[in-house]
Amino acid sequence: MSAKTVIAGIDKAVDNYQAVLRHPDATEKEKADAQFNSSFLLIGLKRHQEAAEGFEAYEARYDAEDEEDVYWLAGEQWEEVSATRAISFYEDYLRKFPDDNPDHVIEAHYRLANLYGEQGNQTKADRARDGILAAFDRFVRDEKKIGANGHRYAAEADFPRVQEAFAVYSADELTGNQDTDTPLLTEAKPAELKEVETVIKGFITRYSNFEYNSGALLLQARSALYLADLGLSIKCPDGFTEEECWAFEDLLQESVFPQYYEIEEVGIQRLQELVDAARDQKRHSRFIDEALVELNRRRPSDYPAVKEELEGGTDSTIPADIAPVRIEEEAK
Repeated sequence: MSAKTVIAGIDKAVDNYQAVLRHPDATEKEKADAQFNSSFLLIGLKRHQEAAEGFEAYEARYDAEDEEDVYWLAGEQWEEVSATRAISFYEDYLRKFPDDNPDHVIEAHYRLANLYGEQGNQTKADRARDGILAAFDRFVRDEKKIGANGHRYAAEADFPRVQEAFAVYSADELTGNQDTDTPLLTEAKPAELKEVETVIKGFITRYSNFEYNSGALLLQARSALYLADLGLSIKCPDGFTEEECWAFEDLLQESVFPQYYEIEEVGIQRLQELVDAARDQKRHSRFIDEALVELNRRRPSDYPAVKEELEGGTDSTIPADIAPVRIEEEAK
């Protein structure tokens, strides 16, 4: 069957459904079904505006249980028409259905953030991203069920907060001045590590999303590795003689570095657990790739630099049971 024949068949079906809508004896149920079917077929004909208007008409004309679901279908069609029409639709949707479908409400804010971002309107894009988290928080408070997509969009919107917490924590380097380096290593950074881990734990507890939870767990591993690297970067102070440096380095190897080797092992173990959990669950995300790269960098003989294929992978938006671990004892 040729493409022209298929298109002609769809055109004919649309005409038939339109005839039902005009027929004086058609029941409301028949008209509602015809309205939906006609709009749905118009998508295949790439008549996106007509399809969108048809879905909107379904919601406006018929008292149906699925009116919100059908009205929502218009959004994707308006995006095919223009960003301006799509923005208008999603704003109208949020006014019409502020609480009916948590996933759609959260996604409407997400779509608005992307559309405004593409237009270069960063202020409105940021406001829409704030709307994602505000909606998520409201539905959590109201104990309304939020599905996988709602968790995904909210986690994506909130993940930069976790990244920023890690970036602030891991920004410091040793200066070579023992008066400042010692309290940084023994007091400030261990305390900051606990704060970062609290942020990460809260994020993972809040969102059921494999991709961004794996990203948070990667940052948890890197938090331990940063502290380990910081401790292992202690050098002989300026002004020491060669003999004094030898003695100083012996002291480091015997009394200081072992605790940071242990912390490094904790970070490596976290990376391995993250990779193993992904493999066991047949899941994947870009953060798993980053974990593999880090493992190869630190233990190349144990973790060769080969691309691992997680066969049978599933959608990373599906919730997964992965949880953070703490290193309070190891980091002391």
